[in-house]
Amino acid sequence: MAMKAYSECKDENAVARAEELFRRMDNLHRDGRYSMKPDVLTVNALIKCWINSIDGDVPVQPERVLGLLGNMLSSEETRQRPNDETFDLALRLLLQSGDAEAARRVEAAWTKLKGGRGSISSSSKYGAISPPRPPRKDKNK
Repeated sequence: MAMKAYSECKDENAVARAEELFRRMDNLHRDGRYSMKPDVLTVNALIKCWINSIDGDVPVQPERVLGLLGNMLSSEETRQRPNDETFDLALRLLLQSGDAEAARRVEAAWTKLKGGRGSISSSSKYGAISPPRPPRKDKNK
C-alpha cells in the first residue's frame, strides 16, 4: 500500500522513500521474513516512482531496472515474476531516460518470456538481460 502511494505521489522525496521501503522489505526477507520479499506489484510501483521522477533530480539507472528484471525473471515464484505491466513500465522508463540500448534489452527479455526470440543471461553488460540474436540471413537471396 505504501509503495503504491509513493508511486502516485509527486513529492520530491517519494523516490527516496520508495527505494528505502524496497530495501527494508528485501532485507527483512533476507533475514528470514519470507513474506516480506518484494513482489511484482512492489517492483511495478517502484518503477512508477522512477518514471514520475524523470523530470526531477533523481537519475534513472538502467542497470538497476535491468537488475530488478533479471532477478524477477530468475524467480520461480509466480508473485515475483514480471508481468506485462512490469515490462511496459520498464520500457517507458528507459526510453524516457534516453537509454535505447537498455530498452532493447528489456524488449528482448519480454519477447523471450512470451515465447519469441531473445535471451536472458547472467553474463550480459547489465548483469541480467542480453539482447536478441540477429535474424539469420536468407541464403537464397
